[in-house]
Amino acid sequence: LKTPRPEDQKATFEEISKLHMNWLSLVHPLTPKTCKVVLCLPAFKAGKQIIHLPNFDKLVNKIGYRVLQVFTYDREDQVVARDIKVLEKL
Repeated sequence: LKTPRPEDQKATFEEISKLHMNWLSLVHPLTPKTCKVVLCLPAFKAGKQIIHLPNFDKLVNKIGYRVLQVFTYDREDQVVARDIKVLEKL
């Protein structure tokens, strides 16, 4: 299996960021304070290194969430890992 090229990773990360920022912005006013949100984000494996979606924590903070916990799940036979993030509404 081959890790996607950096420009493909960047495009994927930008698309995923927009998608999540849109729906999180929409649900923010509908949920109670301290509401927890759990989501799964892609991360790419390059050898033993895992490349995570950049600046996601800062982006969600701008719309009123903070990251409480992060768990990364990956398997040796895959190039895409998963970052499980637990957010809390501020």
